[in-house]
Amino acid sequence: MASADNRAVNTHGVKLGFAVGTTVPTSFERIYDVKALPELGSEPNTLESTTLLETEYTQYVEGLNDLGGALEITANMTDKLIEQWESVMSAYDGMTADKNMYWVFSNPNLSKASVFTGKPSNIQYGASEVDAVFEATIYITPDSAPQFIDTPTFTEHKSA
Repeated sequence: MASADNRAVNTHGVKLGFAVGTTVPTSFERIYDVKALPELGSEPNTLESTTLLETEYTQYVEGLNDLGGALEITANMTDKLIEQWESVMSAYDGMTADKNMYWVFSNPNLSKASVFTGKPSNIQYGASEVDAVFEATIYITPDSAPQFIDTPTFTEHKSA
């Protein structure tokens, strides 16, 4: 259900999904137990270009955007997450050169979602603390800039 007006929307029901393909997919497999997603996007670098003729202000030109390295995604560490992430890594390792792994962040309150290609890293055993939920940080390193697409559909993970 997309927002039909200009009111702010909440993050209830936001999903992370992945798919493998040669073009941007319209359906993604949902990743379970995700608690927090990072912002996608960056401030463009600014390159100082002031000449000696300038006497009052520094001059800048826009540089490149920085994808920022690996995205950190917080998730509850569960058997289901471990099983699913193993299938993510298997799918990535089995890709042919003509395919990409696509990732999507989707808010059900918006008509558009954000998609990018990227490489997943192996899941690691999360930190442990007294009286805390057991969490893991999963990492995806983008290799394309995010772009908006129409909100995709999601499929559920099939257990092996």
